[in-house]
Amino acid sequence: MKFFDHPERDILKKEIEIINGHNGSSYFGIQPVRVIDFSDTNDIDNVAKMESAEISIEEDDVDQYLTPFLDKYFDNELEANKKRIDYCSDADNISYVCGFEWYITHNFYTHNSIKNMLNDIRDTMNALSSGRKNEFTDKLKEKRGWATFQLCYAKGWTEEQIKKYNDNRPKEDDTEVKLIIDFYERFIYRMEYMIKVGEEKGYNLISFMGP
Repeated sequence: MKFFDHPERDILKKEIEIINGHNGSSYFGIQPVRVIDFSDTNDIDNVAKMESAEISIEEDDVDQYLTPFLDKYFDNELEANKKRIDYCSDADNISYVCGFEWYITHNFYTHNSIKNMLNDIRDTMNALSSGRKNEFTDKLKEKRGWATFQLCYAKGWTEEQIKKYNDNRPKEDDTEVKLIIDFYERFIYRMEYMIKVGEEKGYNLISFMGP
């Protein structure tokens, strides 16, 4: 979660960032796509991308606020996902990517699955604002992302310092509910726009690709 610096926005407003267009580094790219060759949907030349509608979200924010929804609606049996070839070090050892892949791989979702996901997000927004529980509210309280990783080594740190750090790693997310709801509102708007323009231009899938 970062301060979003944009000339048309309040630069002091703290929010969970959604960036227009592509941002490299540690950001997920999300955009409408269509497969033009199913022989290997992990090959960038085989997937047409609608880059004009792309958004980028930092991977820790994807992990914390979107992972429960992405996991539920990821379809490993969708042809586009089944045909993601992973070329291993041995040229003859070709395997397929299984499950949601975090790094530099398309994770494909149909428009219907995205619509169902957005309905779950709307219900979660209502649950968060009213104090009600649904299948996602407890998952959203679990702290995920890099801050939760166990530290094995740090230059200049003693074993005691490393143990103290690991013992005090954050276990629960303390983001204000209003910030999460604000993020979901903007995310829903952008995803609905992607579906609309994608359908108009013949892009039938949405891709989530990690850094």
